[in-house]
Amino acid sequence: LQERLYSENPGMSANKDKNDPQYWISALNLVRHPGNEEGFFVEAYRDSFIVQNTSGHSRNIGTVAYFLQEESSEFSDETYLFRCQGTEMLFHHFGAPVTIRMFLDGINNSFTDVVLGQNVSDGQVPFYAVPKETWFTRLVQKQSTQEHKFAVYSCSLIPGFELQDFTAEKLYNLKLKN
Repeated sequence: LQERLYSENPGMSANKDKNDPQYWISALNLVRHPGNEEGFFVEAYRDSFIVQNTSGHSRNIGTVAYFLQEESSEFSDETYLFRCQGTEMLFHHFGAPVTIRMFLDGINNSFTDVVLGQNVSDGQVPFYAVPKETWFTRLVQKQSTQEHKFAVYSCSLIPGFELQDFTAEKLYNLKLKN
């Protein structure tokens, strides 16, 4: 898989403008995300070493996925939140900052924002680890001063990503349940 991602991509010669989302989609072989997440993704790495998770299920020890996310809709009760059984580690690579909005003390309490980005002097961080079992979302918020209208980032999960260890739910539904 890594060889395919980093080998010469025929689509690369058509667009070498890193400020254009299509450059990244082509360069990283991203596809439209099939789930409730916005934008594009590709699983870039899945380790072959197998471990047991805390539930006793076999899992690859780690996975990495690339994402390109365009500007998000305004945060509302219709926003999808996500929860992983493992810690999700996020790494910013290019473009607009990404707000990681987390409900660390439960869905009915206030949220905590961490801004993933390159501008460390403004409080952004290039890496952040979302604690396991935490409801969160990732937002590329609209800002008139922002040069880019999209972000390229990656996430790594240990143990690796498996759909059955992942939950997506609209904020509205989570509030009803709690």
